Amino acid sequence: MAVICLYAFLSGGAPQRVTAVVTAIGWLGSGYLQQPADLIDPQYATFALDLVLLLVFAWIALHWRRGWSMAVVSFQLLTMLTHIAIMIDLRIAARAYVTAYLAWSYLLLLAVAWGGWAGWKDRRRGKAPPPQT
Repeated sequence: MAVICLYAFLSGGAPQRVTAVVTAIGWLGSGYLQQPADLIDPQYATFALDLVLLLVFAWIALHWRRGWSMAVVSFQLLTMLTHIAIMIDLRIAARAYVTAYLAWSYLLLLAVAWGGWAGWKDRRRGKAPPPQT
């Protein structure tokens, strides 16, 4: 996580930097807020943090309109749906919850890496980012 966020931060422009910082804060925060002794019940504090992340990622995706940022917000939305699923049906096994949560998190990191690569590619070509509206 640290390597990918640092790569995106250093190789990209403003969208990559903001996304990298928010992703790092989210990963560290969710690790801090998670209650590993109680994986049977919903993780409400992590849910609240992930909801804030979803809103920030949605703003990034709508503001800068990059393909990789749309993937980031999509995987964050799937993470939110995983939280909601366990809130609705407590019979979902903890292993399934954690596996889905980790799968969406790692796919989100791949999208952040894609953003870093896209930023590096744009800088290498000397292509200026589109004007902000």
